[in-house]
Amino acid sequence: MSQLPYLTENNLLHTEPETRSRTRRKASKIALRRWIVWSFAIALWAGILYASFSLAQSYVSSLQHQLSEIATSAGELEATLGAIQNELNEHRENLAQLKEQFAVVQKELAAVKEELALAGDTIHSSDETRQALSQRITDLSTQLEHLRNSIAKLEEAARVF
Repeated sequence: MSQLPYLTENNLLHTEPETRSRTRRKASKIALRRWIVWSFAIALWAGILYASFSLAQSYVSSLQHQLSEIATSAGELEATLGAIQNELNEHRENLAQLKEQFAVVQKELAAVKEELALAGDTIHSSDETRQALSQRITDLSTQLEHLRNSIAKLEEAARVF
């Protein structure tokens, strides 16, 4: 086949095979540009996805760290609560024992007062016996007051807890 020359826009003389190769080059340049644009878009989206995943993973790990700290402090609080409950139980036991001792002292004091009332005249004659009983009453009164103070302290400690 023969090549037919023709004029182009610039009044240059071209042959048909040159035009085909030029068209092919333009098409390949356009295809290359499209490929570059699409590759850039895909790379950009991949970067955005990676950054989003990294951010989410960082957020989740910080939440896990906070949860572990909360669990640790909850364990410590449970241990402290157990110790406080043990102390409270001890105070209750001490309070019960002091109340029993208080009741015993009150009974002894009542018995001494009754003996004093029954023995009224006999005590007047014996000064030594009188002093002994007086001393015993004073001792019991002091012990009673001490027990009252201890009970008050224990009740206040129980209220605090």
